[in-house]
Amino acid sequence: MNQAVLGLSIAYVALGVLLLGLTINTRWPVWVKVVTILLVSSLYFVTYLSLTGMQGWPTTEDPPERFLLLASSIQEPDKTTGEKGVIYFWATSLAGNKPASEPRAYQLEFSSELQDRFVEADKRMLDGVMQVGKSEWITGAENPNNIGRFAEKKELIRLYDLPDPEMPEK
Repeated sequence: MNQAVLGLSIAYVALGVLLLGLTINTRWPVWVKVVTILLVSSLYFVTYLSLTGMQGWPTTEDPPERFLLLASSIQEPDKTTGEKGVIYFWATSLAGNKPASEPRAYQLEFSSELQDRFVEADKRMLDGVMQVGKSEWITGAENPNNIGRFAEKKELIRLYDLPDPEMPEK
């Protein structure tokens, strides 16, 4: 448990104790007291479930337009249990041709096309070649394999070798 979750938990417990003390000594109707205590108590769970980004779980947000791939992990779909496959990857955003200060974990729906791209990128990284990714959206009209689904948008991730840096001339 990280310090943010612990700190917020302590703050909510203190708020709950304060509210309980105030509601015992007031002349509010009993239903108002019960509703306020239940409302504050439910906020414990809402806050905990809302803080998954702070707990280190991968985000389902769109990856940055350009990123430096650091690692990936692929979980293939399991037909016996019915679990959908997931592709996790860790990347650092490339804004202005400079990497961001901190990497981020991303989660994508499994597809065999994406799996092939990430497996190939992992092999290249094991050979010492850094990989750059580009994230773009294509519509059904731009995808020749997607006949009849013109309104559907799909995210396309392309991975390629990081170009060698250009050295200044002497």
